Amino acid sequence: MKKLALIADIVESRNIGDRKKLQTKLKRKLTSINRKSESILSPLTITLGDEFQGLYKNADVIFLNIFEILLAIYPVKVRFSLGVGEISTVINKENAIGMDGEAFYIAREKMNKLKEDNSLISIGGVEKSIERMINLNLELVY
Repeated sequence: MKKLALIADIVESRNIGDRKKLQTKLKRKLTSINRKSESILSPLTITLGDEFQGLYKNADVIFLNIFEILLAIYPVKVRFSLGVGEISTVINKENAIGMDGEAFYIAREKMNKLKEDNSLISIGGVEKSIERMINLNLELVY
């Protein structure tokens, strides 16, 4: 069954003055989201100083979660990359690390493309015509 991987990257994190304060706000918000969302299979986890990821069973609340995160750390910008696909390893219910599969490959590929294009949100792993329409709409909303 297909899952939805989320990979996020704080834009220009090296240029943020009080990184410790940002990290605290981000951790607090991710913890809050993880506690209340039944759609999350593997909790939103900070993987590097400026990146975090998670795994969802569906898209029911993912966009609400994205906006919650953006609001919590405003005016800091975040890139969000979503990949729809299979997971080939056991789902880690404690931390979103150590997992592998198509959903994460797609999300990583989309993240690399976002950085190249200087864009902020993208989804992959759905039918190409639908993917294009969704991504155009996400750009408008974001």
